[in-house]
Amino acid sequence: MTTPLSVNSTAPSPSIWNRATVSWMLYDLANTIYSLNIVSLYFSLWVINDMGGTDQLYGNANALAMVIVFFTAPVIGALSDMSVRRMPFLVISTLLCVGATALLGQGGLNPSLVFFVIATYFFQAGLIFYDALLPVVSTEENRGRVSSLGVGVGYIGSFIGLGAGYFLLEQGASKITVFQITALLFLVFAIPCFLWVKEQPRADARPITFNAVKDAFRAVGGTLRKVRDYQNLGRFLVGRIFYADAANTLVAFLGVYVTNRKTYS
Repeated sequence: MTTPLSVNSTAPSPSIWNRATVSWMLYDLANTIYSLNIVSLYFSLWVINDMGGTDQLYGNANALAMVIVFFTAPVIGALSDMSVRRMPFLVISTLLCVGATALLGQGGLNPSLVFFVIATYFFQAGLIFYDALLPVVSTEENRGRVSSLGVGVGYIGSFIGLGAGYFLLEQGASKITVFQITALLFLVFAIPCFLWVKEQPRADARPITFNAVKDAFRAVGGTLRKVRDYQNLGRFLVGRIFYADAANTLVAFLGVYVTNRKTYS
């Protein structure tokens, strides 16, 4: 006689410590190395202390990158939603960020500021595609845990980036060498995500053509019009902009004001 299965029995939740999920977390570690070494610390100090630039000049470059992100992020996000997979967008944005980072310090101050704007733009763009991959490496039950662990692993990148920069400078290397090593570390820790996070191709995907770009703009416009139907959502988005602006300003100028605090006191 066959014993019936209990109605209350449930299958065990899959472990989050699988190759795809851990690789996704490592990307957070990778981009945090860029955020600390370039946005927060060594590049700003190179601009101001080594090249005689001003904090306003550095701030303007950072602000320009963020303004471009503000106006283009919804569209590139919509385009990635239309595509077969998001991973190619993440790979391209990461490689462009890494390439521009490796060029920092080449050609003097002004070209480096241009490379910084490019690197920071593609760093921020990559976050759009990276965050969108969270459902690929998690389930509804463990999504919050995977996301929070990704943030935690990301902070390890701060120690790696800071340690690598400190070690190189103590050995007599220049900050330009730190920029190049930062680019290399970003790439090395990002590669597992490229290799082992696998998306299911979307059946409703479409090629990225001029018409697709126009449809992406229409989709963004339609979303903005719908915000009026959800009063709290509109307030949240406005508040998020001001919150993000304050946080980005703190990140961008932290290294400058802490290191040069006597100058600003």
